[in-house]
Amino acid sequence: MDRIDIHIEVPRVDYEKSSGDRVGETSELIRARVQAARDIQRKRSSNKGLSDIVCNADMRVGEIRQFCKLQDEGQRLMRAAMTQLNLSARAYHRILKLARTIADLVGSEDIQSVHLADALHASQSSEADVELSIDSKAEETSGSISAERFAEIRAKQVRFHGYVASTLCNTLRSVAANSSGISIKEP
Repeated sequence: MDRIDIHIEVPRVDYEKSSGDRVGETSELIRARVQAARDIQRKRSSNKGLSDIVCNADMRVGEIRQFCKLQDEGQRLMRAAMTQLNLSARAYHRILKLARTIADLVGSEDIQSVHLADALHASQSSEADVELSIDSKAEETSGSISAERFAEIRAKQVRFHGYVASTLCNTLRSVAANSSGISIKEP
């Protein structure tokens, strides 16, 4: 499955969090942040004379190479992901566009390792979740899904989530080693 660009798991919310006084972001605040990111994307493409590119999703390979450059830590993370996850060229470009969008949403000029890790996580968790969803649909029509197939898909999800956490921690530790006063501890 290589056609779903973003998928986010939403865990159940504890009663204490739902019933508490804590207030999340308003729709207006989120809308403003998304609009600011879209403005950044439009300005970036119009400055280069690319009138047919309205947002990051419209970027072609040439624009991805131009606007989605990775720093050294990001290159190491992407190289490891490409190797360990056997990513296709399409998945590689899709992840870069998603990382660029995440960076735009937080107002970052450069794609940081954390933006790339978020994009990898969103992209790859959808692959395993879609497989599980497809098999669940097969279960509904055929009456059963094999326990082995379910375990295989679930193991893929767990391996990936562990991989991203480990790689991100190692990348951040590397960044911290090159910066003064920052330390990263295992979760």
